[in-house]
Amino acid sequence: LLLAAWSGSNIFGTLMGALNTAYDVEEARPWIKQQLIRLGVFVGGGLVMVASTVVFLMDSIAERIQLLGGVSIAMAADVAETTQIERPPRGREEVPVQLSRLLDAHQVIVGESRKLARLASTLGDDGTNDLVVSEVLRTNELQVWFLSEHLVEVPLVRAKKTSAAADVA
Repeated sequence: LLLAAWSGSNIFGTLMGALNTAYDVEEARPWIKQQLIRLGVFVGGGLVMVASTVVFLMDSIAERIQLLGGVSIAMAADVAETTQIERPPRGREEVPVQLSRLLDAHQVIVGESRKLARLASTLGDDGTNDLVVSEVLRTNELQVWFLSEHLVEVPLVRAKKTSAAADVA
């Protein structure tokens, strides 16, 4: 994972060098500072991409619910009361356990998305079916695949399953 972040940040080193050349500026920052800036921009950019995807999905789902005459929930406390994804315990957890929880959460979403897509199809609601399959299901299936395939070097320590998580699996 660290090697991937390091490799991915190299593009920003190239960009920094190109901008220095374009503006005829000599690089004066120490090597370690340059590396930290590259890594920070890479990680920050990744977080912005993930956050924008989540916001887009949430907005699309809320719009669909309201279009169908429902009331979408938006307050964090309301979402926390209705979710099937268990809240992590307070305090610190080891990274493999956090990854296990993340993988489990995506699998819960995949399972519920499949149920919702089948129900929408049965009811003839093609718009909801399309939204669920195209955006929610495919996005979360991709996350499950990514976590499963790209984090194989990190031994997963399974988090204890709750009854809600066991129902989906």
